[in-house]
Amino acid sequence: MTMLRCAALAVCASAVLLSAGAGISSADDSHQVLYEAWGTGTNSANQVGYVGGNGTDIQQETNVSLPWSKTVTSSSLPVWNMVAQNATDNGSISCRITVDGVVRDTETATGGYSMVTCAVTPQ
Repeated sequence: MTMLRCAALAVCASAVLLSAGAGISSADDSHQVLYEAWGTGTNSANQVGYVGGNGTDIQQETNVSLPWSKTVTSSSLPVWNMVAQNATDNGSISCRITVDGVVRDTETATGGYSMVTCAVTPQ
């Protein structure tokens, strides 16, 4: 059952992460992007997926200890996304994306093996 959840997260994360960048032109400047995930009632995530620095590569980490964070410097597409899945059958999992020091999105999902998605697109 856990393997099925992990496979579903990988497929969902890929679809969400790739579709967000469609139709966006390149940016000329670089941005500092901070991805974060944390939970209540859990200290781990099955997987965390996020868009890497070049805006098109999808990074994925498995069996992640929470709280978790990753900073990337992005100088291409101004679109950033992340997906995380709770590794337990209770509690909640949250995500946050901060761009150039400004919190741009924070989301929380509650329940067993729940998934949360944060996304930032151009304004």
